[in-house]
Amino acid sequence: MIIIKAVMRTFCLFLLVAAFSSPAAAQALFEDGHYIDTNGIKHAGLISINSITDTQPYLLFKTGYRADPDTIAFSDVSEIRVSDFKLIRKDTETLVIEETTNDSSFIEQSLLLRVEVAGDATLYSTQSDDRYTFYFSLTGQKPVQLIYALYIRSDGRLVRDNTFRNQLANSLHCDDHPDFSSLRYNKAQLIKAFSDYNECINSEFKRYTGIPTLSSRYLNIGLGLGSSKYFVESTNNIFGTEIARFTGTAPYLEAEVEYLIPSLKNRIGFFFSAGYLNISDKDERVIFGTPLQIDLEYQVIQSTLGVRGYWPINNAFKLFGELGLGKDFETQKGISIDYSVNDRGYQDFENTRLTGHVTGGIGIAFFNRYIIQGKFKHLNSQISSESSDQRVKQSIFMIGFKYLLKSYYK
Repeated sequence: MIIIKAVMRTFCLFLLVAAFSSPAAAQALFEDGHYIDTNGIKHAGLISINSITDTQPYLLFKTGYRADPDTIAFSDVSEIRVSDFKLIRKDTETLVIEETTNDSSFIEQSLLLRVEVAGDATLYSTQSDDRYTFYFSLTGQKPVQLIYALYIRSDGRLVRDNTFRNQLANSLHCDDHPDFSSLRYNKAQLIKAFSDYNECINSEFKRYTGIPTLSSRYLNIGLGLGSSKYFVESTNNIFGTEIARFTGTAPYLEAEVEYLIPSLKNRIGFFFSAGYLNISDKDERVIFGTPLQIDLEYQVIQSTLGVRGYWPINNAFKLFGELGLGKDFETQKGISIDYSVNDRGYQDFENTRLTGHVTGGIGIAFFNRYIIQGKFKHLNSQISSESSDQRVKQSIFMIGFKYLLKSYYK
């Protein structure tokens, strides 16, 4: 138990490092999309959604799954569509403040804007570091900057310029729409205000969510085949004696579904796996002066629910570690240890109560499609019969190859 707790603590530390390590070690997440350059030419391929959310002045684009990514400057782009992102270049009315005179005026400026809500009333945004600037437009009009400022006056008082409230009140009119007097200049409230207004005037509108919170596109489905090294020990707790010990190797087949978390650049994933294990073995012992052949049958489906952390090396390779808990389910012949004394047969696995197992593993993935991994499973199976209470200690080491049927971590 102490070893298991130490492993879990180490693994949690690995997850934190994997999730929040420097972007230089990150592996870009590419999805099908397109961009249109400033000459009006459409380029379809794979676009890194991380380069859309990062603050770098370019996007990463690949023409094919294994192609090298190209760097495309945002200044050369007029439109981007990928995942649930839409960015479009517009001539905008942008507020400029003259620092020497403190005078302000609107100038026309071409900007690549992220569309937040599209409808008769459209909300756009730009981002610099953690600061957002919002623009809005009505049908047929140029986007205009929503004015908001926070500054300190000469007397030391903190003042907010909430001119954007008046801008919206003068432009968005609907009898059932609430006023904007308490509206805050933040993304969530502005998105709700524009969605409510479009609903109020019965306008069709679309909310662009960016990276979806939950989506089947971030599911990986895999099949694996490997070899399992097993160690099974049966002990009679009443007499405190070892009845049998079995060691060997057996083939192992596993299917898996994994959900990768895109907001963490797919460095953390939750998985469910089901593996088939079929062990047939024998051990020869002398029990109470009688030589016996003890036969083992161990046919189970091993289910595991766990978490996996990835450490990208580059765009082609990544390391990972996993930790999970699961349960074994008997199938076909199930679990049995059989032997006979004086022509009388015994089976010590009459009522098997399988407790949960702990799984740990490490591996490496190639091109987000091919996986080589090693796993360790530990299980205590409690067996009850009329004459004894036994436990089987099982440790299984596996190394195998896995192929992802569906991979959106490109």
